[in-house]
Amino acid sequence: MRKSRLSALAAALLSAMALAGCAAGTDVSQEATAPTSGSSAAAEPGAPTFSGDTRTPDGRTLFTTCWGDGETTVVYLHGLIMPQDGANWAHAPELQERLAGEVTYCEYERANVGKSSSVDGPIPIEQTVADLDAVLTEVQPDGPVVLVGGSFGGVVAVTYAGTHPDAVDGVVLLDPSLPGSNALEEAMLPPEWRLAADAWNESGEKIDVFAADTVALAALDRIPQIPGTVFVTEEIELPPVAGDDFLAAIRAQQQDLADRFSPGQLITVDAPHAMISVVPDEIAEAILQVVDAAG
Repeated sequence: MRKSRLSALAAALLSAMALAGCAAGTDVSQEATAPTSGSSAAAEPGAPTFSGDTRTPDGRTLFTTCWGDGETTVVYLHGLIMPQDGANWAHAPELQERLAGEVTYCEYERANVGKSSSVDGPIPIEQTVADLDAVLTEVQPDGPVVLVGGSFGGVVAVTYAGTHPDAVDGVVLLDPSLPGSNALEEAMLPPEWRLAADAWNESGEKIDVFAADTVALAALDRIPQIPGTVFVTEEIELPPVAGDDFLAAIRAQQQDLADRFSPGQLITVDAPHAMISVVPDEIAEAILQVVDAAG
């Protein structure tokens, strides 16, 4: 049986993808108990200012939590969740603790994660982007919106920014999945190490990650003139069949992504793919810098 890239690299890459920006620790989704519908009443210090279900136009629900009441709304987009992962992997308490006093900080669990509705796959990235739009409609930001995407959450952020250019004012990406990866792998890796078209079936979320690459790549050319910061790791775990030219191509993709923003910044950190728990202060500072630039 041919080994797809999702199978071959699940332990080394895509399991780590689910971790991007998702720190092990408290399951935030269990702390923020949702009422039958979203509520935004005055909260005690440190308590959510909104906790409940965002309803999509087709009637599904996405569990959403916000803290703080700043003018700018920062929305965290978690990495790809694998079948063995808990809902706590969809949350970044380190960011919530550092940002809620400065902005309105929101997180939500995508379809097939935690308390959100279950959906049959494959889920097109267009539906995932529409779900993000429903969350923003629910939380009703009065000021600028900054998206923070970890790993595959970066694909969601880039695609949303390119398809909803008037709704995003800044982006921060944490070792994001890179639009254009399918073509790069086809050119430089043997078939058994490439992402397979049916890779969605091996993830917990059931998002069509293969087709999402094409959509995100097209969205890159439509990203508005907004500030953006891209974090990448000093070390990249590569397939054993990859050479130095493949690494150089990835680095070029990372720089190109950062250059799509205005101003754009590429920050290299000594941290693993799941970097929030390792460099939370650096990430929070970069987010606030984008918030200031977006304002």
